[in-house]
Amino acid sequence: MELFVFFLLIAVVYLLVKVNGHTTKIRELEVRVSLLAAPSQPARETTQAPEPARAADHPSPPPPPAPQPEPIGSVTPTSSSSPSPAVATPMTPPPPPPTPPPAPKKQRTSQEWEWLIGGKLLNRIAAVALVLGVSFFLKYAIDRNWISEWMQVGIGLAAGSALLIGASRMQKKGFQIFSQGLVGAGIAILYISVYASFNFYNLVSQPVAFAMMGAVTIVTFTQAFRYDSLAVSLLGWAGGFATPFLLSRGEANAAGLFGYIALLDAGLLAVIAVRKKWWVLLPLAFAATYGIFALWLDSRSGQDDDITGAIAVTVFWLLFHGIDLLRSMRERSTVWVLERSIAVMNGVFFYFAFYFLLDDHCHAWMGLFTLVAAGIYAGSLVMFTRSTTLRRDPIAWYAIAALALLICATEIQFDGFATTYAFAIEVAVLAFIARWRAGDLVWGAATVLAIWAAFSLLFQDRAWIMFTVTGTIPVLNERTLAFVMLIGAAASALFLTPGTARAWTPLARGTLHAIWAGLLGILLPVEITDALRTAADRAEHLAGRHLRYLIGPSIGLAWAAYGALLAFLTRDRKLIVLQILAAFLGILGALVTASWNAAGFTPPEWFTVILNFHFAASVLTIAALVWLSRTYAAADGIMRAATHVFAAAWIVVGFATLTAEIVELYGQFIRFADHEGALPFARLMVLAAAWTVYGGLVFFTGTRQVRTVPLIGGLVLIVAGWTTALMRGITFEPILDFTPILNIRLGAILVTLAALVVIRMLASRHVSAPEWMRPAAPVLRIMTALLLLTLVTGEIRDYFEKAIALHDPSVAERELENIKQLMLSGAWLAFSISLMAYGIGGRERTLRMLAIVLFGVAILKIFIYDLSFLETLYRIFSFIGLGLILLVVSYLYQRFRDVILGDEKSAQEG
Repeated sequence: MELFVFFLLIAVVYLLVKVNGHTTKIRELEVRVSLLAAPSQPARETTQAPEPARAADHPSPPPPPAPQPEPIGSVTPTSSSSPSPAVATPMTPPPPPPTPPPAPKKQRTSQEWEWLIGGKLLNRIAAVALVLGVSFFLKYAIDRNWISEWMQVGIGLAAGSALLIGASRMQKKGFQIFSQGLVGAGIAILYISVYASFNFYNLVSQPVAFAMMGAVTIVTFTQAFRYDSLAVSLLGWAGGFATPFLLSRGEANAAGLFGYIALLDAGLLAVIAVRKKWWVLLPLAFAATYGIFALWLDSRSGQDDDITGAIAVTVFWLLFHGIDLLRSMRERSTVWVLERSIAVMNGVFFYFAFYFLLDDHCHAWMGLFTLVAAGIYAGSLVMFTRSTTLRRDPIAWYAIAALALLICATEIQFDGFATTYAFAIEVAVLAFIARWRAGDLVWGAATVLAIWAAFSLLFQDRAWIMFTVTGTIPVLNERTLAFVMLIGAAASALFLTPGTARAWTPLARGTLHAIWAGLLGILLPVEITDALRTAADRAEHLAGRHLRYLIGPSIGLAWAAYGALLAFLTRDRKLIVLQILAAFLGILGALVTASWNAAGFTPPEWFTVILNFHFAASVLTIAALVWLSRTYAAADGIMRAATHVFAAAWIVVGFATLTAEIVELYGQFIRFADHEGALPFARLMVLAAAWTVYGGLVFFTGTRQVRTVPLIGGLVLIVAGWTTALMRGITFEPILDFTPILNIRLGAILVTLAALVVIRMLASRHVSAPEWMRPAAPVLRIMTALLLLTLVTGEIRDYFEKAIALHDPSVAERELENIKQLMLSGAWLAFSISLMAYGIGGRERTLRMLAIVLFGVAILKIFIYDLSFLETLYRIFSFIGLGLILLVVSYLYQRFRDVILGDEKSAQEG
């Protein structure tokens, strides 16, 4: 059954695709007709007229000539003596007549008002009064048993017929308005008489009464045509749809009811087709038909009623669809908005009512029924486009209706991934026929169908997780087939783009690109996830944990690599959708890879520094991001701005990978060591050095390419490494594991210092560095000096702190503390004077200012701390050393006064 329905789906597609071929032919005919109807240009004369004749064609008043003396003997020629030769002049069309001003609105005269009230309004009132009078008379006669029941009905029928005959005679005499009033009164009396014969007296059966009511309705519309009266036709509408209520006995007879309404609708729609100006009957008939049907739905019972109702609503739909098709083929209507609204409501109400009635009884056939409805709309569209009196406003509605019903038929008939298979084939078929036969309208339908198919696929239960399904094979499964088929369908729609192009064509192409590329970007992670989860469930405990851990870096690498591939494919094309998608996937892959680094390697026992999959995935992700950044470096607009995001992304991934490798490495050391000891402290110091070196490499990359993000990112990483080394390097932990000079702190800080020196050189010597980098070199000098001071201070302090912790009872702890403070003060003063000397010799004013600040700190320490806590001998050494150092500094300032002042002068000039 599904295969049969699928082939029918393809048949409906074929009906849809014939539209644009006919539309193109009609456009060509319209262009030819417009060219033929255009006013022909006047033929140009081959013989050129002389200049005087040209002036004569367009006379203009010449200036008055100056009076001149007439020569003697001259003969003045007369106009008749020598006629001027005739000159052929081109025929020029006469100018268009001026547009007359709009005529003033005519006011009704008193005679016209009198005729309107007396001739028309009073006629209508008289008809109503006559109907009421006859009704009261009949009731009065009935109450007194003057006439029998048959006589009462007969009198009513005779009176109604007499009024119709009288109206015919009045109409022949020219009393048009008066005759219409008689017709209305006669028809009303006929309706009342038939109603009384059935409901009051039970003289006739219900079928006979229906037939009589139908006959009266037919007579009504006949009279409406004869007198060209919309009012009479409205009376026929009211009487026709009131008949089921007037003749109802409370028993549901669905077949008779709907048969009568269908015949009544057919008559009304025939009237509308002939009398276009009676368009008001269309919404009235539509509302009455579906209103009665809705009331019946509430009171129906049994399967037979459901089938009858489904047939009836189908007939109603076909009737109103037929009149819509007929009116759409004519010239543009003045009420086309109303017509489109009725057409939409007709299709929506029909489908939902039909599905509601039959789904429980024959669900297997609902797809076929829906497909037939789609075929009717598609066939109507083909028929419509063949019309020579083409109206363009209904085209979109017919196309949307056919496409919507085609989608519904596919969704109803197929389940799971089979739905996607069917959608993919339909998209490919639409695209193929649009390329060779139909044109851009069907290609647009293929695009919309591809969008729907993509959303339908993504919202399926097994579109994201399939590893729990028994027997599922990674990649070789029905989900992958569904994704691949839909990707291929979208790609085929792009390849088969019709030659004609409209304003929405770039948008449609971008949408199709987004569909195939986005679906592939979704398929990669879900297949990777399911494959690794399936393998993890079948592996041992540790192997399973490791396989689950690999999901994150694998997805991050897949996205980054796929984004780089898209960038490679679109680097020379203006495919902004694919470029944005490539950027998004690259950034998404970077985020996944970076965040997975923070989760920690699993299982930790299997970690091997550098030689692990996570490190390799991170390096490849960085390479993909660098490729993306370089690919779009010369782009414009949003893609040029995206290069900064790429740069930040690979910097973050590199930082996270480096940190994770060091943390996992020291985690291995701690795991296999007898005690932690200085390993946590060493881990922090190594991280500080690694961050600084990595920041230097990033900064170096930024100086070579003069790119802002690597420069800023490198400086941020340098500051992070320097801050960690400065804060944690002041104190060795634990102090008992400290070894002077030969310790991890010295090595880490020396590496950090070397990196700072190299970075400072790059910042100060690079010619093309941006303006905001000028203060970077002095700041880096200060950072280098402070970190070196921290190293010196830490080594001295920790040497004496360990000695105090392990002090010999023969050596007083107080004496060790005095020596430590004395050495610290001396080291600070010596470092300050060395810094001052280097600042003077290298003309580094920043270092000289820092030396002065350090002098101040040392002086405060000596005068506040040393004076209060040191013993007398150590105070003497402290103050004497301070005095000598300050004398040396004073001498240096006097000796190199010209150098210092020259440096200040050049700084002021700069």
